[in-house]
Amino acid sequence: MRSCVSLLALTLALGARTLLKADSKPEGLYSQPIRIGLCDDKRLCEVSGLVPITGLERCYWVHNDSGDKPRILGIRETGEVIADIRVRAAATDWEDIAKGPGPKSSSDARAPTCLFVADTGNNDRTRQELVVWRFREPELPKALASPDAAMQEAAFDTEPATGLRFRYPGKARDCEAMIVHPETGQIYLLTKEILGGTVFRIEGSLAGIQNKLQTAEEVCGIGRTMITAADLSTDGKKLLVRTYLEVQLYLLPVGKPFEEIFTQPKINLPTSLLEVQGESICFDSDESVVTVSEANPRLIHRISPLRPGR
Repeated sequence: MRSCVSLLALTLALGARTLLKADSKPEGLYSQPIRIGLCDDKRLCEVSGLVPITGLERCYWVHNDSGDKPRILGIRETGEVIADIRVRAAATDWEDIAKGPGPKSSSDARAPTCLFVADTGNNDRTRQELVVWRFREPELPKALASPDAAMQEAAFDTEPATGLRFRYPGKARDCEAMIVHPETGQIYLLTKEILGGTVFRIEGSLAGIQNKLQTAEEVCGIGRTMITAADLSTDGKKLLVRTYLEVQLYLLPVGKPFEEIFTQPKINLPTSLLEVQGESICFDSDESVVTVSEANPRLIHRISPLRPGR
């Protein structure tokens, strides 16, 4: 994110934070954020996406914003890099990463776990065709999760990524937030707008869609300003939305269809004022929330669910 755009965005976000206080629900569901790490590796220059690594506790896949080569980096929660993986794809302006099911094949007993990377940044609204890259999640040795591991960081190439090409109906849009439904594999894109975003849907796991240019379907408005990241719980019932200065939680009512989650009242979770340009967020395996700031000092925070008696 360029400095002039960021300054304008932060000014607007500060105003929006004041105006939207009445919409907050201080439920006391989560603790205050605790600093757990720092992205001080030079390769972690503008972390813009974050998702847990399958099988490695408190480790995460991250990627940078525009300007980096097509790669994902594995990090521990403290910020140390444990993997530098080249993705066999292209990178124009990567903005978010999510985990979801890939298409089933005759040899798969179940759908493989894939990573989805949103190449959907469009600050000047000149890109008419965008793409979400899908590829099987790389497997890393479990020993890399330990800070005492003597192993060198992993470095290899992914399988060729599948490009899920799409365009928006009508005008071009900027998007920095994406989620993938854990069962249907449908991709939801939350656009970044000054006066409130819009949710669009494209197919992500159906066989044969890689050769087609999809037109994204509008789902609903989300009414939140300057959305920079999002994540969905593994059961599809909790949605995190990140703006520059807020962490918002949305809960799906029992028995309601999934897409109603976007229209629920928001619950503001505690955030750190040191994350002045928060652009990455994810649920961890214990349902705690992890956030990373794109701007210096590029801190990593954890917000934990409160347990009875705490």
